[in-house]
Amino acid sequence: MPSHHTTITTMPSHHTTITTMPSNHTTITTMPSHHTTITTMPSHHTTITTMPSHHTTITTMPSHHTTITTMPSNHTTITTMPSHHTTITTMPSHNTTITYHAISPHFHHYHAISLHTITTMPISPHYHHYHAISPHYHHYHAISPHYHHYHAISPHNHHYHAISPHFHHYHAI
Repeated sequence: MPSHHTTITTMPSHHTTITTMPSNHTTITTMPSHHTTITTMPSHHTTITTMPSHHTTITTMPSHHTTITTMPSNHTTITTMPSHHTTITTMPSHNTTITYHAISPHFHHYHAISLHTITTMPISPHYHHYHAISPHYHHYHAISPHYHHYHAISPHNHHYHAISPHFHHYHAI
């Protein structure tokens, strides 16, 4: 239920389901698990760190700040709802899918992506395609063994393009 601070740590488990209610601060750390499902309700700050897992599903509800760090995983699915700031760092993974829904009604340009930082580490040679779709950025994806190429197309036909080994720099064309 509503709380100023909630800390959740899960030990090895075949299946773990976590649902957080409105909270000023929520910290979730999951240990090795066959399947982990995390759903966060509105929160001022949510920090999620997932350890090696066969499958991790994370859905964040409206939040002032969400930080997600995923450790090696066979499959990671992240869906973020409206948030003031979302930071996602994915470690080596067989498959990582990130979907943004309604990034923010106050940001309608590519600059909004600066509030949503995605950092990808080198991953399995079997997975070279990153793809994400959001209502404000209808198509942005990367195709490269090391994620060195980033391309975005906004619904207003503005083209954005970035090439960087770590996605730390963006340029508009």
